[in-house]
Amino acid sequence: MARSVTATEGGERLPETFYKIVFIGNIATGKTSIIQRYVNNRFSNSYKSTIGVDFALKRIKNDNGSMLNVQLWDLAGQERFANLTSVYYKGSHGAIVVHDVTKQKDLESIRSWKDDLDKKIIGHCRSPVPTLLLLNKIDLRPDWLTEEYSGGITNSEYITLQCKQLGIAQFYLTSAKTDDHNIEVAMNSLYELIEKDPNTKLDQAIPSTIDLARSEEVDEESTSSCCKS
Repeated sequence: MARSVTATEGGERLPETFYKIVFIGNIATGKTSIIQRYVNNRFSNSYKSTIGVDFALKRIKNDNGSMLNVQLWDLAGQERFANLTSVYYKGSHGAIVVHDVTKQKDLESIRSWKDDLDKKIIGHCRSPVPTLLLLNKIDLRPDWLTEEYSGGITNSEYITLQCKQLGIAQFYLTSAKTDDHNIEVAMNSLYELIEKDPNTKLDQAIPSTIDLARSEEVDEESTSSCCKS
C-alpha cells in the first residue's frame, strides 16, 4: 500500500492511498465487463478478449476527504499468456478470481488460478494477497447456488469448501450486465481486507499509467526490492 499526500483548499494535507488489484480467471468470464461496470458504470455485449493485460483506474474519495486510487489489472485468460502472469502479479495488494456460472466444467479452474497466484506472489517475497471470488453472469443462472454440483453436493457447498481450502476470503454473486451492486460491495470488502493485511507494503508506489513497451522496466521500478541484496 503506497501513500502520497495531497493538500486541501484549507491547507490540510491528506494521504492518498494506492492499491493494485489483479483480476484473474478463464477467458470470457466477464473480467473486463466487471471492471467497466465498476469504474464507468457501463456494460457492453461487444467487449473483445483481453490481449495480455489491460488497466483501469478508480479514484474513491473517503469520508475524511482522502483519496483511494485503485489500479485494476485485467489479465487475459488465454493459456498462452500464462507465462506472463508472474510479471503482472508482482506488487499486487489484492486479487479477484472471476468464474462464469454458465460454464460448470470450468469450476476446477478456480483452484488453478488461485494456486498460480499464490505460487508467484510468494516467489516475489510476500505472503498470498487477500482474494475474493466473483461468481459472474448470475443473471443467466439465478438458481446456480442451489443447483447440484456432484453427488448430492450443491454448488454453494462446493464453492464454500473451495474458498476455505484455497484461502479465498469470500465469494459474491455478480452480474456486470444487470449491476446488482454486488460488484461494489465486493470491492469495498476487498479494500477492507487489504487495509487489515499485515503484509501490505507501505513503500510500494503504483504508477497511474503504464507503458506496455516498458513492462519489464515498470515492473522493476514499481515494486519492492525485498528479493534484492
